[in-house]
Amino acid sequence: MKKIIYPLIVFLSVQTILCSQVNNDIENATPIEKPRVRLVALNTTDVTVTQSHLNRLRDIGEYIEDYYITQLTEKGHSLANTSMFARNTDGDVLIYMAQSTQPSSAISDLTSTAVNLAKAAYTDLTNLNSVWAVAHFKPGGGFVGGGSIDNGRMRFELKDISGSIDFSSKMAESDYHRGISLKAIHHELGHALTVLHNGPLRTNTMYNTLMGPINLAYENTVGISQTLDVQLTDYTAAIIAYHPVFRNSAYNSSELNGKTLEIKKIMGDNDLFTVDCTTGIAHIRGKVISNLPFHHVIIRLTYDNLESGGYWNSSFAVVPDSDGIFDLELTENDVNIGSASTNDFEYEVMVVFDNGLSRGVSQLEVSQEITTGKNQYVSTYSFDTNTDITQNITHSGNMISTDYSGAISYQWIDCNNNQAILGAHSQNFFPEITNGNFAVKVVTPDGCTHTSSCFNLEDLSVDKKNDSNVFEIYPNPSNEKVTIKSKNLKIQSIEVFNLTGQKVYKNNLRVANTEMTIKSPPKGVYFLRIRSETGLYFMKIISSK
Repeated sequence: MKKIIYPLIVFLSVQTILCSQVNNDIENATPIEKPRVRLVALNTTDVTVTQSHLNRLRDIGEYIEDYYITQLTEKGHSLANTSMFARNTDGDVLIYMAQSTQPSSAISDLTSTAVNLAKAAYTDLTNLNSVWAVAHFKPGGGFVGGGSIDNGRMRFELKDISGSIDFSSKMAESDYHRGISLKAIHHELGHALTVLHNGPLRTNTMYNTLMGPINLAYENTVGISQTLDVQLTDYTAAIIAYHPVFRNSAYNSSELNGKTLEIKKIMGDNDLFTVDCTTGIAHIRGKVISNLPFHHVIIRLTYDNLESGGYWNSSFAVVPDSDGIFDLELTENDVNIGSASTNDFEYEVMVVFDNGLSRGVSQLEVSQEITTGKNQYVSTYSFDTNTDITQNITHSGNMISTDYSGAISYQWIDCNNNQAILGAHSQNFFPEITNGNFAVKVVTPDGCTHTSSCFNLEDLSVDKKNDSNVFEIYPNPSNEKVTIKSKNLKIQSIEVFNLTGQKVYKNNLRVANTEMTIKSPPKGVYFLRIRSETGLYFMKIISSK
């Protein structure tokens, strides 16, 4: 019989299989040596596998493959391979027969037993990176799935083998489709492909998701009599599209040795999560650094109060730029699930690598440099806008300042590379004797963030520059005392500032002199502001005290 699926034309063979056959010729068990999903039919002494069972398994395989190809293509993913299932030489979905001499009640682990029997019976099953889908035909066999990128496994029971599957219908369009449990089968296969639970927020549910709640739970919670459309979230699509079964390649475990993953905070953010005062839009942003090629950043919002195993958690996929920087914008509707008391959440940042690995900083089993934890807790946030906040940047000598006082925190930023300046956390900032373009980000008392316009510090006059022809400083570095000596100018006062612009010392001389000795400040880098009869001069000193 001929079946047309998108975008392939596949011919299904209808032949009779004897349950006693294991290495049966009709299966032509020679799949392409690439990562694939492998369907296994478990045959026990209390279960009879018939040709109708096998036909139904092939139909389910074709339907799942068609669903993925259609959804992934609609979301703009380009697939290197469009046959996710192993196929026989006739082009049909290949089914491996696993024959057990025991009843199912005597088997403690149906999935492992079926996979091991199939491996023992078929000599071609030496390829790594297989995803195993085990079908058991006794009611009560259950639905379960999970595993790693190179050893995903799932098991399902087949409740209905009559009739045929309507390929043009949606996964939950009729009671008949539910009788087959297509959503449950497909959902557990998603777990075998390493996808975690994710679904729509309870207060924003226009459709159900493949890895979200089962249809009945969705309807009971949302109040919709029937959920016709079951969609892939962007998160699920990003992982599936780059899984080895659709990429024809995968990393071996040995290739992960020495690989690193680091997620950095950027732009002076105290956390990856911030809310912009002027727009009321939240941002989760950072920078990914890894020596494994990656293509998406996944951000999962989890709500402990839902107690739903993640079915109602919301997930987002972000494509980072060429520097690895990602910025997810969230509105109140994206985050809130009800009253303010229920809106606290954790977020997890994960990275999807080119071979389908999807891991967060505490999940990737390679050497790591972690600057942010796996889960970050967010509470007491507000999406209210405050357009009255303004900042003006001024400078005196080489010190620049914001006129916004009373902030919870300050972070000065180098506008030329959008990088936070290490240690610059006060209202005043003392640039390191150089021209530059600077801004400051403040966190207001109500928890939102505001970033000033960039201030261009340029064309410093000669009396604001480090001029070793005018002053001599020794010893530098120093650990006890430092002497400042002028060659021809009298010193009127000396002030010492740390890198954040805080004044740590000041001395006004009653009688101007050409030489002055001060006690070395605590260990660190400092700037001297020297006032002389001709103006201000700045010098850098290093204390090793």
